[in-house]
Order: sequence, then structure tokens, then C-alpha cells
Amino acid sequence: MLKSDKLLNSFAVPAELGKRLVGLKSSGYKDYLAARILFNQNELHQACFFANTCIEKELKACLYALNVEVSKKSHDTINLYNTLLFRNKALAEILNKEFIKVLSKIYRSRYYESLEANYNFVIIKNKFLAELDYTYSTLEAKVRYKTGSTSELIEPLYSSQIKLKNSSLFLNNYVLNNIKKEEFLKNRDMVHEFRMHFNHETFEAVYEIPYNPNVDFIFEGLKPDTNSSFIVSHKFPNLKVSAIRNGELQIVNPE
Repeated sequence: MLKSDKLLNSFAVPAELGKRLVGLKSSGYKDYLAARILFNQNELHQACFFANTCIEKELKACLYALNVEVSKKSHDTINLYNTLLFRNKALAEILNKEFIKVLSKIYRSRYYESLEANYNFVIIKNKFLAELDYTYSTLEAKVRYKTGSTSELIEPLYSSQIKLKNSSLFLNNYVLNNIKKEEFLKNRDMVHEFRMHFNHETFEAVYEIPYNPNVDFIFEGLKPDTNSSFIVSHKFPNLKVSAIRNGELQIVNPE
């Protein structure tokens, strides 16, 4: 179900400042939709980039509605979350800080040259998608606006697309489909792990798990076993793992 909590604040702003809020809400929705499409197409790494910018923009919109000025160029979602925690503890505490923290970490991997040795992460498709849907729907509902030419609050893209039953919004969305999160996470899931090795080689692993065994978001991805082998973070019998080294598929489902 969609959140129906009260809006954060109500005040008038000059037109130029209003344009910023309109831009945050509009592009935040588009980033959210792009993230959902990529998650559902199993492009998990790229999906997290859009998930991070989506939450970044909604956090900025919430802070803006609380009359808190933040840097236009900041993409550090965990820093934005901590600012929200200081200004509106009740709202911040119903969000999953660990999820926002790992998205912020993954966002750093847009450019490999800046990553340190042993930088690593684990992405779990359904778990990340479920938390994205919850986080976005919670934050999105907190901020509305109207222009000087209208007396009513403008309906956001998210709400209008829900009414139109946009399939990209509803596919695997436990919130909009009114499914318990615990039930949704019992479905088969896909895992993507990444590690930057000491010599700046990248190692990745992709595999399926039968269900999500816990609620954590931060795991050590591809923990070193020896100098040339790694251990995946999830332990299930008969895992079939695809290994990728420096962007090239190396070994598929070894016997």
C-alpha cells in the first residue's frame, strides 16, 4: 500500500527555487523507473546507480521541504540520510540505513580507477528491489508542490502512472501489489558480487539462490580464499556460479 503520511511542511518559495524542487521530483521518478527496469532485466550493477540517484533526489526533496539547503552536486546518499536523521528522526528511522549505505558504496564503482584494493559489494536482486520500492514510496509521498497558476497540489508522475497501471512499476513490486515483503523474498533470487583485487583486477560472480536467507544488506563480496580463488557470500547446495574477470566471462558452472 502507498504511504499516506502527512506532508513535511508548507511554505512558498521564489520561482527559481521552485524549479529545483520540480526537477528533483520529476527526475527522481524517472531514475526510480529506470532502476526498476534494470533490476527486472538482471542488470543489477547499473540498476544500483539509478537507485542511488533516485533516493538521493527524494532525500534532497524532503530536506528542501524541511527548509534545509544541500549541495546540488552531492551524490552521497548516506550523508543526506544522516542530515534527514538530524532534522526529522521519525521519517529517517523508518528507512533502512544499511540499504542506503550500500547503495552509496556501490555508486562509487561508476569509475574503477578510484576504487581501492579489496573494495567489494554484494547485490541481491529482489532484496534490493523490494527495499527500493519501499524507500521510494515512503519518501515520494512526503513532498508535494503547486505552482502559482494552480490552487491544487500537482499530481506527481508516480501517482498518475500507478493509476495507468504502468507495468514497469507493478512488475515484482511487493508494495503496489500488496504482497508481504517476507513472502516476496521467498522467491528465487539473483546475486551479483564484485571485488577489486590488490593488482586492480576486477572479479565478479553471478549466481541464483533459492530464497533470501536473512535481512542484511552489507556482505563481504568474493572473500579471498587463496591468492587466486574467492568465496561467494551465500552458501547453498549446488550453486552454479558464473565468474567474470576484468569484464570477461571466464568460467561458467564448473563441474
